Amino acid sequence: MESQWLAEVTNDPRRDYDLCIQLSEADVHWALIERTDSGELVLTVDPSTRLVQIPAKWLAKILVAAEEDLPGGE
Repeated sequence: MESQWLAEVTNDPRRDYDLCIQLSEADVHWALIERTDSGELVLTVDPSTRLVQIPAKWLAKILVAAEEDLPGGE
């Protein structure tokens, strides 16, 4: 059975509630897409004791959308 990944735009309480995108699989949060103070888009992956495979084509689409959806870019 193929895993179901979800990208959800939400607020990050660690960064004054700036918008970010949470990446989850089966209701488990694995990573966060956010902008740095300089405006760079970054992917932060949570530490895990197991191998986590995020589908590359799906992630590429999410990153392209994040470039436009998250404020602070060029």
